[in-house]
Amino acid sequence: MSYSLDTFVSDDFQPTAFIRSQREYADLEAIARGLDDVMASLQSDLVDLIHRDFDSFMRLTSDLKSTHYEVDAVQGRVANARELIQVLRDAIARKVAAVEAMHAQDVALGERRRALHARLAFLLGLERAERLLSAAGDGP
Repeated sequence: MSYSLDTFVSDDFQPTAFIRSQREYADLEAIARGLDDVMASLQSDLVDLIHRDFDSFMRLTSDLKSTHYEVDAVQGRVANARELIQVLRDAIARKVAAVEAMHAQDVALGERRRALHARLAFLLGLERAERLLSAAGDGP
């Protein structure tokens, strides 16, 4: 006897009623052989399913390992980029400090120049005053 798997997976399957209905067409040994065939088919399907799942699992494992290696490589590049960025930041900080120092020197030189101009103006004023006084002293 040959049975369809659909017979056994329906929600209303009743084993006792199934055996009773099959006894009308075959003896118990024939029913047992038919059920053994169904069982063998189920076992074969189960083995195929396990192999497919195992193959999928192995591919997934391989993909995950590959992804892990790629992530490690990217992390290495990111770490290198961070180091380079830090080197650039340090260099920029040194340049900014140098520019600030030069600016401070320029400010100090500007103040000194203004002070020297003020002294020069004062000395020129004194010189004119001396000339005027000298000219006034030479007079009548």
